[in-house]
Amino acid sequence: MKIRKGFTFWEVVVVLVIVGILAAILFPILPNNRARHSAQDSACFSNLKMVSLALIQYRDDYDERFPPTRNPNGGWMELALPYARNENVFRCPKTKNAAPNTTDYALNSRVAGLELEKFENPANTFLIFDGASKSPPDFAVSQLPKSWKAKDFPAMRHRWRTVANYAFADGHVKWLKPEKVTLENPDGGNYTFLPNGKEKK
Repeated sequence: MKIRKGFTFWEVVVVLVIVGILAAILFPILPNNRARHSAQDSACFSNLKMVSLALIQYRDDYDERFPPTRNPNGGWMELALPYARNENVFRCPKTKNAAPNTTDYALNSRVAGLELEKFENPANTFLIFDGASKSPPDFAVSQLPKSWKAKDFPAMRHRWRTVANYAFADGHVKWLKPEKVTLENPDGGNYTFLPNGKEKK
């Protein structure tokens, strides 16, 4: 009995046709997936901008003090909500969070309730940033954990899970990689943790 080696011409043609069909199906999906991720990244960036401006408006109405993490009227999210006017801006599109009265962002608790004059450099002071999904409306932290592997926080949800978005006390927003953020406790009169290399000397 003669054993056949290799493929026939028609077998090769069939395989190429199948590969071509699969490529025609998959290639249009991949760019759309990238575009969807980019749109979600931009939407989160915009949300943090609106939330930071809401917190700044709150500060302007309350003796130049940012909201506390919580008071009898609720958490910082609930205090800022009348200025933001839309609960959805407190949620990152990447989390698909639709739970009421929750946020995907964290307040820097070192700025909570502080007067503006306490800030040496608002443009280098974190105000809010990507936090754990579906957090309570008073979610706040004073220091980033030593390990960036902690479950769901800090939340590096953007640019293919390599960066997190941060809003600063002057209202601008920026995405940062972990190595760009100091993990050390500030000392002396420095109330906030800052971008890496910007610590008080």
